[in-house]
Amino acid sequence: MKIKYLILEIFILLTTIIANAQAPQIQWQKSYGGSEREMLHCIRQTNDDGYILAGESRSNDGDVRGNYGESDYWIVKLNSQGDTLWEKHYGGTYRETAYAIEQTNDNGFIVVGYSYSNDGDVSGHHGSTLYTDLWVLKLNSNGDIVWEKSLGGSNH
Repeated sequence: MKIKYLILEIFILLTTIIANAQAPQIQWQKSYGGSEREMLHCIRQTNDDGYILAGESRSNDGDVRGNYGESDYWIVKLNSQGDTLWEKHYGGTYRETAYAIEQTNDNGFIVVGYSYSNDGDVSGHHGSTLYTDLWVLKLNSNGDIVWEKSLGGSNH
């Protein structure tokens, strides 16, 4: 008999908790991009409570300016309310895709992804434009390139 009452009490308690649970409030929501394809691969909160986004873009209109070719690394710095502080493209004639970004101790950023290009911002590509190299960028806090490095061999 005591087990039935215990189970009933637990059921009532859980039902009360679930009934009082509320969905989280959306603080803000925004769309970024242009008329072509943009893809986000990584987002990180920054030391100033803003955000840094890394991915790729094919657009050169809307919120997107400076496309070099097929697709480029697209890095967007937002403030805490989601307003764009800056956005920049990095790449060459062919395809670049940024997959990860981290803030560095000097408040700059380190970005990694891949590249098919050997022009524009990309130098030292190993092999032909049929194959990808790992491409690493070091950016300052304003998104300017401090250095870049292509890593790879003659194949993907």
